[in-house]
Amino acid sequence: MKAILTILVPALILALLFKYAGIWGGIIGFAVYLLFILIIKMPDYLMISASKMYRQNPERAKEALNRMEKALRTKRLRAEYVQYYGFMALKAGDIARAERVLTQGEKMKMSEETRCRAAVNRALLAWQKGQKEEAIHILEEQLKLGEDKAVYGTLGQFLLQNGQLQHALELNKKAYAFDKYDEAITDNLALTYRLTGDIDSSANLYKELTDKRLGVPIPYYHYGETLYVMGKKEEAIEYMEKALTYTFSHLAVVSREEIQRRIEEIKAEIAETEKN
Repeated sequence: MKAILTILVPALILALLFKYAGIWGGIIGFAVYLLFILIIKMPDYLMISASKMYRQNPERAKEALNRMEKALRTKRLRAEYVQYYGFMALKAGDIARAERVLTQGEKMKMSEETRCRAAVNRALLAWQKGQKEEAIHILEEQLKLGEDKAVYGTLGQFLLQNGQLQHALELNKKAYAFDKYDEAITDNLALTYRLTGDIDSSANLYKELTDKRLGVPIPYYHYGETLYVMGKKEEAIEYMEKALTYTFSHLAVVSREEIQRRIEEIKAEIAETEKN
Protein backbone atom coordinates (compact mmCIF):
# COMPACT_ATOMS: atom_id res chain seq x y z
CA MET A 1 0.00 0.00 0.00
CA LYS A 2 2.79 2.43 0.92
CA ALA A 3 4.58 1.77 -2.37
CA ILE A 4 1.37 2.38 -4.33
CA LEU A 5 0.75 5.65 -2.51
CA THR A 6 4.26 6.89 -3.26
CA ILE A 7 3.40 6.58 -6.94
CA LEU A 8 -0.25 7.65 -6.94
CA VAL A 9 0.05 10.75 -4.76
CA PRO A 10 2.80 12.46 -6.83
CA ALA A 11 1.00 11.47 -10.03
CA LEU A 12 -2.24 13.03 -8.74
CA ILE A 13 -0.45 16.23 -7.70
CA LEU A 14 1.23 16.54 -11.09
CA ALA A 15 -2.06 15.94 -12.88
CA LEU A 16 -3.70 18.73 -10.84
CA LEU A 17 -0.77 21.04 -11.59
CA PHE A 18 -1.09 20.48 -15.31
CA LYS A 19 -4.85 21.03 -15.09
CA TYR A 20 -4.95 24.16 -12.91
CA ALA A 21 -1.47 25.71 -13.36
CA GLY A 22 -1.08 25.08 -17.05
CA ILE A 23 1.67 23.33 -18.98
CA TRP A 24 4.50 25.39 -17.50
CA GLY A 25 3.20 24.94 -13.99
CA GLY A 26 3.08 21.20 -14.57
CA ILE A 27 6.57 21.13 -16.07
CA ILE A 28 8.00 23.09 -13.16
CA GLY A 29 6.21 20.80 -10.72
CA PHE A 30 7.56 17.75 -12.50
CA ALA A 31 11.12 19.19 -12.42
CA VAL A 32 10.82 19.87 -8.68
CA TYR A 33 9.58 16.33 -8.14
CA LEU A 34 12.54 14.86 -10.08
CA LEU A 35 14.97 16.98 -8.06
CA PHE A 36 13.35 15.80 -4.83
CA ILE A 37 13.64 12.15 -5.90
CA LEU A 38 17.29 12.70 -6.90
CA ILE A 39 18.13 14.16 -3.50
CA ILE A 40 16.31 11.39 -1.61
CA LYS A 41 17.85 8.59 -3.67
CA MET A 42 21.37 10.05 -3.89
CA PRO A 43 22.80 7.89 -1.02
CA ASP A 44 21.49 4.73 -2.70
CA TYR A 45 22.91 5.80 -6.06
CA LEU A 46 26.34 6.51 -4.54
CA MET A 47 26.44 3.10 -2.82
CA ILE A 48 25.32 1.19 -5.91
CA SER A 49 27.81 2.98 -8.16
CA ALA A 50 30.63 2.48 -5.63
CA SER A 51 29.88 -1.24 -5.36
CA LYS A 52 29.86 -1.57 -9.16
CA MET A 53 33.15 0.35 -9.37
CA TYR A 54 34.83 -2.04 -6.91
CA ARG A 55 33.48 -5.17 -8.64
CA GLN A 56 34.71 -4.02 -12.03
CA ASN A 57 38.11 -2.88 -10.77
CA PRO A 58 39.16 -3.77 -7.19
CA GLU A 59 42.19 -1.51 -7.58
CA ARG A 60 39.76 1.40 -7.32
CA ALA A 61 38.81 0.34 -3.80
CA LYS A 62 39.89 3.63 -2.22
CA GLU A 63 37.84 5.63 -4.72
CA ALA A 64 34.84 3.37 -4.09
CA LEU A 65 35.18 3.81 -0.32
CA ASN A 66 35.34 7.59 -0.71
CA ARG A 67 32.13 7.49 -2.70
CA MET A 68 30.52 5.46 0.08
CA GLU A 69 31.76 8.06 2.55
CA LYS A 70 29.86 10.73 0.59
CA ALA A 71 26.74 8.62 0.91
CA LEU A 72 27.29 8.27 4.66
CA ARG A 73 27.69 12.04 5.07
CA THR A 74 24.21 12.65 3.69
CA LYS A 75 22.97 11.17 7.00
CA ARG A 76 20.28 9.36 5.04
CA LEU A 77 22.14 6.13 4.37
CA ARG A 78 20.15 3.03 5.28
CA ALA A 79 21.51 0.75 8.02
CA GLU A 80 22.16 -2.15 5.65
CA TYR A 81 24.27 0.10 3.42
CA VAL A 82 26.24 1.38 6.40
CA GLN A 83 27.10 -2.22 7.28
CA TYR A 84 28.09 -2.90 3.67
CA TYR A 85 30.35 0.17 3.72
CA GLY A 86 32.02 -1.05 6.90
CA PHE A 87 32.53 -4.51 5.41
CA MET A 88 34.07 -3.09 2.24
CA ALA A 89 36.46 -1.03 4.36
CA LEU A 90 37.51 -4.25 6.12
CA LYS A 91 38.07 -5.97 2.77
CA ALA A 92 40.23 -3.04 1.66
CA GLY A 93 42.28 -3.23 4.87
CA ASP A 94 41.21 0.23 6.08
CA ILE A 95 40.63 -0.87 9.67
CA ALA A 96 40.36 2.65 11.14
CA ARG A 97 37.67 3.60 8.62
CA ALA A 98 35.83 0.32 9.18
CA GLU A 99 35.79 0.84 12.94
CA ARG A 100 34.47 4.40 12.60
CA VAL A 101 31.73 3.41 10.17
CA LEU A 102 30.65 0.29 12.06
CA THR A 103 30.59 2.16 15.38
CA GLN A 104 28.31 4.75 13.79
CA GLY A 105 26.16 1.99 12.32
CA GLU A 106 25.62 0.35 15.70
CA LYS A 107 23.51 3.34 16.76
CA MET A 108 21.03 2.86 13.92
CA LYS A 109 17.76 0.97 13.94
CA MET A 110 18.25 -2.35 12.13
CA SER A 111 16.26 -5.29 10.89
CA GLU A 112 17.16 -8.70 12.33
CA GLU A 113 18.99 -9.58 9.12
CA THR A 114 21.04 -6.38 9.20
CA ARG A 115 21.79 -6.87 12.89
CA CYS A 116 23.18 -10.30 12.04
CA ARG A 117 25.42 -8.74 9.35
CA ALA A 118 26.51 -6.18 11.93
CA ALA A 119 27.56 -8.97 14.31
CA VAL A 120 29.67 -10.60 11.59
CA ASN A 121 31.29 -7.24 10.84
CA ARG A 122 32.02 -6.63 14.52
CA ALA A 123 33.65 -10.04 14.73
CA LEU A 124 35.73 -9.43 11.61
CA LEU A 125 36.85 -6.08 13.02
CA ALA A 126 37.79 -7.66 16.36
CA TRP A 127 39.75 -10.39 14.57
CA GLN A 128 41.63 -7.85 12.47
CA LYS A 129 42.56 -6.02 15.68
CA GLY A 130 43.96 -9.24 17.16
CA GLN A 131 41.02 -9.79 19.53
CA LYS A 132 40.49 -13.41 18.50
CA GLU A 133 38.57 -14.68 21.53
CA GLU A 134 36.23 -11.69 21.37
CA ALA A 135 35.60 -12.29 17.67
CA ILE A 136 34.69 -15.94 18.30
CA HIS A 137 32.49 -15.00 21.26
CA ILE A 138 30.51 -12.46 19.19
CA LEU A 139 29.69 -15.06 16.55
CA GLU A 140 28.87 -17.82 19.04
CA GLU A 141 26.41 -15.48 20.75
CA GLN A 142 24.89 -14.49 17.41
CA LEU A 143 24.48 -18.13 16.44
CA LYS A 144 22.35 -18.68 19.53
CA LEU A 145 19.80 -16.29 17.99
CA GLY A 146 19.46 -18.40 14.85
CA GLU A 147 21.42 -20.16 12.12
CA ASP A 148 22.94 -17.99 9.41
CA LYS A 149 25.41 -18.93 6.69
CA ALA A 150 27.57 -15.81 7.08
CA VAL A 151 27.89 -16.44 10.81
CA TYR A 152 28.66 -20.11 10.25
CA GLY A 153 31.20 -19.37 7.51
CA THR A 154 33.07 -16.73 9.49
CA LEU A 155 33.04 -18.58 12.80
CA GLY A 156 34.16 -21.82 11.16
CA GLN A 157 37.10 -20.01 9.61
CA PHE A 158 38.05 -18.34 12.90
CA LEU A 159 38.04 -21.64 14.78
CA LEU A 160 40.34 -23.18 12.19
CA GLN A 161 42.75 -20.25 12.29
CA ASN A 162 42.70 -20.41 16.09
CA GLY A 163 43.66 -24.11 16.06
CA GLN A 164 40.38 -25.32 17.63
CA LEU A 165 40.08 -28.27 15.26
CA GLN A 166 37.58 -30.42 17.15
CA HIS A 167 35.27 -27.49 17.77
CA ALA A 168 35.68 -26.49 14.13
CA LEU A 169 34.81 -30.01 12.95
CA GLU A 170 31.58 -30.06 14.97
CA LEU A 171 30.54 -26.57 13.90
CA ASN A 172 31.46 -26.96 10.24
CA LYS A 173 29.47 -30.19 9.97
CA LYS A 174 26.43 -28.35 11.36
CA ALA A 175 27.06 -25.49 8.97
CA TYR A 176 27.29 -27.84 5.98
CA ALA A 177 24.02 -29.49 6.97
CA PHE A 178 22.48 -26.02 7.11
CA ASP A 179 23.76 -24.87 3.70
CA LYS A 180 25.91 -27.26 1.71
CA TYR A 181 25.91 -24.94 -1.30
CA ASP A 182 27.74 -22.07 0.41
CA GLU A 183 31.35 -21.75 -0.79
CA ALA A 184 32.83 -20.61 2.52
CA ILE A 185 31.03 -23.29 4.54
CA THR A 186 32.10 -26.05 2.16
CA ASP A 187 35.68 -24.78 2.11
CA ASN A 188 35.73 -24.70 5.92
CA LEU A 189 34.55 -28.29 6.24
CA ALA A 190 36.86 -29.60 3.54
CA LEU A 191 39.82 -27.85 5.18
CA THR A 192 38.80 -29.21 8.58
CA TYR A 193 38.76 -32.74 7.18
CA ARG A 194 42.31 -32.29 5.84
CA LEU A 195 43.62 -30.82 9.08
CA THR A 196 42.09 -33.67 11.08
CA GLY A 197 43.52 -36.32 8.76
CA ASP A 198 40.45 -37.26 6.70
CA ILE A 199 42.12 -36.59 3.34
CA ASP A 200 39.61 -38.50 1.18
CA SER A 201 36.64 -36.54 2.53
CA SER A 202 38.56 -33.32 2.04
CA ALA A 203 39.42 -34.16 -1.57
CA ASN A 204 35.86 -35.21 -2.40
CA LEU A 205 34.39 -31.98 -1.06
CA TYR A 206 36.97 -29.83 -2.81
CA LYS A 207 36.48 -31.67 -6.10
CA GLU A 208 32.76 -30.99 -5.91
CA LEU A 209 33.31 -27.35 -4.90
CA THR A 210 35.93 -26.46 -7.51
CA ASP A 211 34.08 -28.10 -10.38
CA LYS A 212 32.12 -24.84 -10.55
CA ARG A 213 33.40 -21.31 -11.03
CA LEU A 214 33.95 -19.86 -7.56
CA GLY A 215 33.74 -16.26 -6.43
CA VAL A 216 36.84 -16.37 -4.20
CA PRO A 217 40.40 -17.73 -4.62
CA ILE A 218 41.14 -19.48 -1.32
CA PRO A 219 39.29 -22.80 -1.90
CA TYR A 220 41.49 -23.42 -4.95
CA TYR A 221 44.59 -22.96 -2.81
CA HIS A 222 43.23 -25.19 -0.05
CA TYR A 223 42.36 -27.90 -2.60
CA GLY A 224 45.92 -27.62 -3.90
CA GLU A 225 47.25 -28.33 -0.42
CA THR A 226 44.98 -31.36 -0.13
CA LEU A 227 46.27 -32.64 -3.48
CA TYR A 228 49.83 -32.04 -2.27
CA VAL A 229 49.22 -34.22 0.79
CA MET A 230 47.93 -36.90 -1.59
CA GLY A 231 51.21 -36.73 -3.52
CA LYS A 232 49.63 -35.04 -6.56
CA LYS A 233 52.07 -32.16 -6.72
CA GLU A 234 51.49 -31.14 -10.35
CA GLU A 235 47.74 -30.94 -9.78
CA ALA A 236 48.37 -29.03 -6.56
CA ILE A 237 50.28 -26.36 -8.50
CA GLU A 238 47.51 -26.20 -11.10
CA TYR A 239 44.87 -25.34 -8.51
CA MET A 240 47.10 -22.94 -6.61
CA GLU A 241 47.82 -21.08 -9.84
CA LYS A 242 44.10 -20.90 -10.48
CA ALA A 243 43.74 -19.12 -7.14
CA LEU A 244 46.20 -16.49 -8.36
CA THR A 245 43.83 -15.48 -11.18
CA TYR A 246 41.50 -13.93 -8.57
CA THR A 247 41.63 -10.66 -6.66
CA PHE A 248 42.68 -11.05 -3.01
CA SER A 249 41.07 -8.98 -0.28
CA HIS A 250 42.62 -8.02 3.06
CA LEU A 251 40.30 -10.59 4.71
CA ALA A 252 41.75 -13.54 2.78
CA VAL A 253 43.32 -16.08 5.14
CA VAL A 254 46.25 -16.54 2.75
CA SER A 255 47.89 -13.80 0.70
CA ARG A 256 48.78 -13.91 -2.98
CA GLU A 257 52.47 -13.74 -2.07
CA GLU A 258 52.20 -16.71 0.29
CA ILE A 259 50.59 -18.82 -2.43
CA GLN A 260 53.25 -17.78 -4.94
CA ARG A 261 55.97 -18.83 -2.50
CA ARG A 262 54.21 -22.14 -1.88
CA ILE A 263 54.04 -22.85 -5.61
CA GLU A 264 57.77 -22.21 -5.94
CA GLU A 265 58.47 -24.56 -3.02
CA ILE A 266 56.49 -27.38 -4.64
CA LYS A 267 58.13 -26.76 -8.03
CA ALA A 268 61.53 -26.98 -6.34
CA GLU A 269 60.54 -30.29 -4.73
CA ILE A 270 59.48 -31.68 -8.11
CA ALA A 271 62.70 -30.52 -9.72
CA GLU A 272 64.77 -32.11 -6.96
CA THR A 273 62.91 -35.40 -7.32
CA GLU A 274 63.43 -35.46 -11.08
CA LYS A 275 67.11 -34.62 -10.61
CA ASN A 276 67.60 -37.59 -8.32
